[in-house]
Amino acid sequence: MSWRRPSLILLILAAGFFWRVLVMPDGFIYRPNSLYSDLTITHWPNALFIRRSLAEWGQLPFWRPLILGGQPFAANPLSGLWYPPCWLLLVLPLTPAFNLLFVLHTAWAGWGAYRLARAMGASSAGGMLAALILMFAPKGLAHLAAGHVGLYCAWAWLPWTLWAVRRLAERAGPVDMATTAVATAMLILADVRLGFYGGIAAAGYWLLHHTQYAKRVPYSVLRGLSFALGAALLAGALVAVQMVPLAAVAGRLNRGGLSLEESGVASLPPRYLLGLLVADHGGFQEWMTYVGAVGLLLAGVGLARWRVRERWWFGLAAAAAVYSLGIYTPLYGLLYRLLPPLAWLRGPARAWFLVIAAVGMLAAQGLTALEGGHKGRPCGLAAVGLATAAAAGGVGGLVLRLPASVVAAAVVWPVGGLLILLRASGRLRGSLFASLTLLLALADLWVVGFTLYRVRPAEEVLAEGRAAAAWLAAQPRPFRVYSPSYSIPQQTGATYGIETVDGVDPFQLADYVTFMQAATGVALPGYSVTVPPFPEGLPPEEMLLAHRDVIPDLELLGLLNVRYLAAAYPMEAEGLTPLGERDGVYLYRNERALPRAFVRGALGRGDGEGEARLAWWSPNRIEVEAEGPGLLVLSEVYDPDWRAEVDGQPAEVVRTDGILRGVYLEEGLHRVVFTYWPGGLGPGIALTAAGWVCVAALWARHRGRVR
Repeated sequence: MSWRRPSLILLILAAGFFWRVLVMPDGFIYRPNSLYSDLTITHWPNALFIRRSLAEWGQLPFWRPLILGGQPFAANPLSGLWYPPCWLLLVLPLTPAFNLLFVLHTAWAGWGAYRLARAMGASSAGGMLAALILMFAPKGLAHLAAGHVGLYCAWAWLPWTLWAVRRLAERAGPVDMATTAVATAMLILADVRLGFYGGIAAAGYWLLHHTQYAKRVPYSVLRGLSFALGAALLAGALVAVQMVPLAAVAGRLNRGGLSLEESGVASLPPRYLLGLLVADHGGFQEWMTYVGAVGLLLAGVGLARWRVRERWWFGLAAAAAVYSLGIYTPLYGLLYRLLPPLAWLRGPARAWFLVIAAVGMLAAQGLTALEGGHKGRPCGLAAVGLATAAAAGGVGGLVLRLPASVVAAAVVWPVGGLLILLRASGRLRGSLFASLTLLLALADLWVVGFTLYRVRPAEEVLAEGRAAAAWLAAQPRPFRVYSPSYSIPQQTGATYGIETVDGVDPFQLADYVTFMQAATGVALPGYSVTVPPFPEGLPPEEMLLAHRDVIPDLELLGLLNVRYLAAAYPMEAEGLTPLGERDGVYLYRNERALPRAFVRGALGRGDGEGEARLAWWSPNRIEVEAEGPGLLVLSEVYDPDWRAEVDGQPAEVVRTDGILRGVYLEEGLHRVVFTYWPGGLGPGIALTAAGWVCVAALWARHRGRVR
């Protein structure tokens, strides 16, 4: 069986699967039973913030003031600043642009899987099966529904990275070096975490093929190693714009030094390995293991051939599966001690993406073998598959309690096994077998996939906290808001330009987290992606009320220019003035709030003889007119990458009150300018620009080989 324009077919299939967002382009993809998504918590607000910064101030924002009192933005891997496909979000209507991004990356993942399988010798049908498995892998779709945008985009680049390193090992040419570097860089820029796992897999895959081809192809081992090293260095240059600033700020973050338990959070419980046999319809993304019954059956057929490449894919799947178990095995503890990056990474179950890729490639080989008339072992394997199907219904349903999934498994497994038996015995033509197999695989994966996401209308999502946010937006600025119950969601806050001191983001300055523990009165043990942290495992309705008995320190919040508090419950504290309730959100004024800028003299905090006012504000530049003598205190989070000038002359920015910025002034009226330029950004931009120039030159010179 041959396919014409497989890339177009895959794009049509991707669009067909996401038809619900195509008919509702302003809708947001969410998990079926969840009110939260990282799409609207992080990625959508970030994109909106970048668009507004460019439109209003003509700046690419390197500092984000919207949440957590203000944080570095250019160094944050979740900012979306440096992943080129995300630039699509800057020119198209925002929510439809996200949905288009998802469709395109789904098709791109499939096209990469098809090319990789074909490069391995798979038939067109085998390549299409690999494409379907990677495109509609339930784990990938479940992560997308949870809003893990970067992770999903990175997943689309994994097969391309493996395809590129294979070509590099086989041909060791300049254009292959450039292509490998670009694919690897896109994988890392989309998501550093999957880039770590994918990079290790790609290195192993290159080594496998380099060892094989070095024995047969007339080029020296040294040539292959030199081009591989060149690809690695070039990829490093392409990601420098993200990684160099991240490395520069890493020592100031609270993410480093995660404990073994924190690093191993959401490890895959061993009982969920049964999910290979029975799909978890609508299940939790971290523990989703289903790869499709058809894919697993044919992967067994492909594995039965047991050549070097099949053994490698099996080894990759086995290693990734064991690693995904995380803290449920002693191996993870050993790796945690040996590999320092694991002190920064969380969620070992995400290595399961490598299992999916391995199954896809093995299934492509299995379908190719049967389509071409291969007999023998596949018959026995099909019988084993049918027996497994019978066991899957009972054991899987009993352990995982998934009755709907058991019904599906009771159909797909026997039908898949029967197709293999008929083809292996010669009773089914190869082309018909391939067509029926692909249809069954597609139906199986789509049935599961449609249970993993829903589409929420934009009007519904952006209405959360709208009444309170609209009232706050009408008040004189600048000011900040604190909500102990997350009553101003980040997508709503971004829409109205509300600055908050709470927030949800894994990228947090350690000093700020320490200060907020004292200011909020909430100091739960361990690392948390939220400020203030919430107890683990609470349902949404209880989480909103988790801090109702905690009284914040209004004076410390006042230092951060927190003039208003918003909560899902009534609050009582000296210094809080009630301002009414709006759609379930109780608003209060903090009478102890200090201005955004003030001069502190001999009389104490805020009582100096001078005055200060904001003359101009933007994310990367703040201008203040202040009267000395005294210490000008800017109620903005301190970071050593902020610089200051007083009347055009460089001045030292000092840390004051633990986390704020200050500049000493002499007597008289002064104009103080604060500017932000992230450490390492200049060298990072230069390296990345040089890298792209090198890539363009290599591709232009050898464009005939870029196919």
